[in-house]
Amino acid sequence: MPSPNPVSDRKPDYTHQVRYDGDAYEEDLPPELFDPQEDQDELAIFKSIAAHIDE
Repeated sequence: MPSPNPVSDRKPDYTHQVRYDGDAYEEDLPPELFDPQEDQDELAIFKSIAAHIDE
């Protein structure tokens, strides 16, 4: 007899490997993809664009 609960009791596995340049990582993105200086540079560009839009 089928189970009255149609939802599986099995939990999904959220751990997965990401391949970047042939290396496997357990996280979504390897840490070297995050460059704080690049983030600050992009933020400055967006602020500059926003300042011109407000004019």
